[in-house]
Amino acid sequence: MGEDQFSLNSQQVKVIVSRFEEMMRNEDYGYFDVIEMEHLIDYYFDDQNFDNSWKVIEMAVIQHPTSIVFKLKKARHLSTMGETDEALTLAEEISKIEPNNSEVYLIKADVYSQEDNHKLAIENYKISLSILEDQEDVLDCIASEYILLSDYANALHYLKESLKVNTENDTALNEVGMCFNMLKKHSEGIDYIKEYIDINPYSQIAWFNLGYLYSNISEIDKAIEAFDFAIVIEPKFLYAYHQKGYFLSLQEKFDQALEAYKEASENCSEDPAIYCCIGECYENKKDFESGLEYYQKAHDLDPGLSETWVGIGQCYFEIKEYKKSLKTLTEATKLFQDNANIWCCLAEIQYKLLHLEDSRKSYLKSISLDPDIVETWLDLSDTFAYEENFTSALFVINDAINHDNDIADYHFRKAIYEYCLEKKEDAFNTFEEGLKINPDIFENSRDYCPEFFNEKKSISLIQKYTKENN
Repeated sequence: MGEDQFSLNSQQVKVIVSRFEEMMRNEDYGYFDVIEMEHLIDYYFDDQNFDNSWKVIEMAVIQHPTSIVFKLKKARHLSTMGETDEALTLAEEISKIEPNNSEVYLIKADVYSQEDNHKLAIENYKISLSILEDQEDVLDCIASEYILLSDYANALHYLKESLKVNTENDTALNEVGMCFNMLKKHSEGIDYIKEYIDINPYSQIAWFNLGYLYSNISEIDKAIEAFDFAIVIEPKFLYAYHQKGYFLSLQEKFDQALEAYKEASENCSEDPAIYCCIGECYENKKDFESGLEYYQKAHDLDPGLSETWVGIGQCYFEIKEYKKSLKTLTEATKLFQDNANIWCCLAEIQYKLLHLEDSRKSYLKSISLDPDIVETWLDLSDTFAYEENFTSALFVINDAINHDNDIADYHFRKAIYEYCLEKKEDAFNTFEEGLKINPDIFENSRDYCPEFFNEKKSISLIQKYTKENN
């Protein structure tokens, strides 16, 4: 049906659709030729009216029983509906009749992909590739299957082949950037994208991926410059604004980040995530009233965005609206019961208000949901240390170490609690364990017990391990 003489124009399609639907209303039965049937099936399929497309397929198979076209469409429909066994059986039957029909191998590949049998999916896509002239979509499909297998090297190969066929394939270009990143071949990826830009200098997707790759090797200024080029080419490129603002925020350039985010809100459609980022920037600038305003804007657009609840709760706390802060975060824990971060934020506010028992319960809930958040364990232990209950604080930290023995901060905090319990030798031994793991972050713990860090033994250990590390 690829030739013009077998195609119907949109007006002709409307006529046969009307005829078919009138027939359905009257519970009548009429004849449609092969070309009309094909257009009817495609019309309903593209419109995702799968009930009607199936009715046409069943009618077509009866009226044109020798047509392979309708058997293929039936197999494609079954595959789309998740009826994979039936689709595969029918596809196998068709392949025996027409072994060089590329469509049958595409259907089989789709079935195998749905069944997570990605190797067989690739095998069938490759057979189809050897038959088809228009290869772009199949190359993309093969790359996607390799990505699902985490075989990024092969995925990259087929994505590059796809871009040779169509240099404007933005989806492939985005996945190229992702594959280079997953393979940790950032420099090679940067060179590839630069060569692409030399040929396609006005591709905002290329500039965006260049920024993405630069950001992954901490070349933040170059990343921001690339995002700027993407924005100049496409002033409504929301993700480029978002990434630019994010990396400016990381550099604590909050005014410039605000400028980027506000540009996004002016040039693009309203986006709750952008408003949330603006709120966070104001929060970092200690302008909590403005932060609250933008978190609220984000919340009004999308109450299901958990970050807005956290931001509103924290801003209320900072402007001394303690009841509103607690109410907001308590309500958030009801809506997002399995969100460890929200429970942790509630616990933090409860701790600051010295609601220690409530705080401990919230920290424990957070840990039960995600025991890998280091700060949660440390803060829970703090709630006991605040009352000089160092035995309980030590118990918490021992649990943390049992969960993950490779976190230096756990050992540093444990050393402090042991020191406060007058277990000096244990404290120095524990401190040394922390220094062996990471000697560069012990300063984070100094304020918790300056006396411990002023001990000659502590100073000696610090000198030993920082010297060795340098």
